[in-house]
Amino acid sequence: MSVVFADYNAELAGVRHGKPFPGSQSVGGCAKLCHTMADRPHKQERLTPREVVARIVQILSQQETTKFCPHCGKHVLSLRPGTSRLRQVMLTIVTAGLWLIAWIVDAIRRPGWRCSVCDRRVG
Repeated sequence: MSVVFADYNAELAGVRHGKPFPGSQSVGGCAKLCHTMADRPHKQERLTPREVVARIVQILSQQETTKFCPHCGKHVLSLRPGTSRLRQVMLTIVTAGLWLIAWIVDAIRRPGWRCSVCDRRVG
């Protein structure tokens, strides 16, 4: 048990297996880290529950794949808004086929695949 605490204290002091960590300096025979608060990375702010739900809905409502972008000259992540085909079929059945007109119009007006880098249309 004391070995575990000794190893833990040595790591806190900046010493691992008798060698100082990179970026540390030896002071009085003991290696100490010379980090200040400015050197430490800032904590990222957490999202609120409402923002988390909005982000999940956005992710689930998009389709993504990789396509070649002629403007960027490479294969990139491509995105397009998605639809729930099950919902569309159910609405078509419930409305006795009237929803099919709205479904076709929606499919025609829906934007195609967009490059995630330059936001231009990709084939």
